[in-house]
Amino acid sequence: SGRRSRTEGGDRGLRARLPALDTCSISPSAPGEEAQMTGAAAEAEELRLLIERAAHGEAVAQNNLAIRYEDGNGVVQEQAEALRLYTQAADQGLAAAQHNLGMCYLTGIGTAHDEKKATRLFRKAAKQGFAPAQFALGSCFTDGAGVV
Repeated sequence: SGRRSRTEGGDRGLRARLPALDTCSISPSAPGEEAQMTGAAAEAEELRLLIERAAHGEAVAQNNLAIRYEDGNGVVQEQAEALRLYTQAADQGLAAAQHNLGMCYLTGIGTAHDEKKATRLFRKAAKQGFAPAQFALGSCFTDGAGVV
């Protein structure tokens, strides 16, 4: 999705360790080899690990899990849960989460529309050099959204 920001080192590192998600079976193993998860089983394991990491307070995992809740990707779509997770990650200073939370406030996803909160969050992320937040903040200034 174009407006949300998946963070570096998030699911990318986990995906690199998991097989491609193109089939829905456990491949048979040769004697002495472990079975390799593929398809739905690998996706379920990836989600389980993401939930576990988020529950342990990892900001990157919280942000990436929030994206899944916002979209309903592998989980039931829950805007309020997405907002809660974005907030936890943003409070830890994760620029991508600050940007994503700002977008929630700007568009009213999972919360009341609040341009001032959105602009404050974009500013925090932009100060960290996060380009999507810099663009969003510039757009707020251009449109006069939350910056008066």
